[in-house]
Amino acid sequence: ASSSITSVADRIDYHLIRGREPTMTSQGIIEGEHLTLQGSSRIQNMAAYGPHWSGDSHLLWDGQVGEAMTTTFTTPHAGNFKLELQLTLAADYGIFSLVLNDRELRKEIDTYSSRVEIAPILDLGEIRLAEGTQTLIFTLTGANPKAKQFHERGYLMGIDYLKLTALDPPKPTPFEKRPQNKATSLPSNRRPSAPDPKIAFAQVQPVIEEFCVRC
Repeated sequence: ASSSITSVADRIDYHLIRGREPTMTSQGIIEGEHLTLQGSSRIQNMAAYGPHWSGDSHLLWDGQVGEAMTTTFTTPHAGNFKLELQLTLAADYGIFSLVLNDRELRKEIDTYSSRVEIAPILDLGEIRLAEGTQTLIFTLTGANPKAKQFHERGYLMGIDYLKLTALDPPKPTPFEKRPQNKATSLPSNRRPSAPDPKIAFAQVQPVIEEFCVRC
């Protein structure tokens, strides 16, 4: 029984696959595992490698030099955004160029590391996006000389998350008309009369004589 278990374990691809519903957090973070999966893209559980991955998972893709990983995400409104990308590094990961909606953002993103670890956050700059679907294309252009091939044929890449920070000031909310003062909305013959600002001298004369005249 133990030999059969071992033979099964030898055939397991530890790049685990599991599904999640797409979402964007209030901080503008889109998890890699929530991006659209196409081609060889799948979801890998990263909990075994440490607590550094957001959501304990990332999007994993593999391909040969010249092939591309395409994915999409959705922006709820048009505007100017700052884009940041959190990637994974590993020994069998490649070098990629990145295009967003036909605009090249980076030519060489080297994702090699001698161990599996989270990469420094990649600042992709500021860009204006229309409302709706946005397309990201990562093209595998090569590999670090130290990188080893995945399954002896290609290289991998992993996306932990994409972060969009809105740069436009929030639109002002429509002015809400305040209700009219009830006192001024009454008919003139029912409105309370204003106090008379005039005071008769006889009313203040005793006070003046007691406190002022002697001084």
